[in-house]
Amino acid sequence: MRTKTERLVVGLRNHDPDQAIWMTISNDNGKKWEPVWKTDVIGHPVDLVQLSDGRHMASYGLREVHAKPRGVGVCFSNDDGKTWDIKTEKQLRNDFINFDVGYSESLELTDGKMFTVYYYNLFGKYFLGGIFWQLEK
Repeated sequence: MRTKTERLVVGLRNHDPDQAIWMTISNDNGKKWEPVWKTDVIGHPVDLVQLSDGRHMASYGLREVHAKPRGVGVCFSNDDGKTWDIKTEKQLRNDFINFDVGYSESLELTDGKMFTVYYYNLFGKYFLGGIFWQLEK
């Protein structure tokens, strides 16, 4: 994600046992990157967006190793993507019985609501779903 300050923020998927999201940032248009660091956010894959109030939001799948039941979560950063406060995590969906859910994308609408779409696999049948939800200030 390119922020309003021109910082590039990247969320990385990993396959460590806890499957935390890792991040890195670049302040020079991608010429140099900070060493990756592990966040407290558990889920994958991650999508990053900057909100109109300046916060950054990560949305991600909550899969079998992350939660039961599975679903879609979001978490927020107030410092241009450097830290992610797990206390701000919100579960948008937590009612999937199969582990294969995620690949979310979010869009902030002009009325302040959010629209998040995601993929899910219901035992070999594949779907796209979406949810409108209110962004808390």
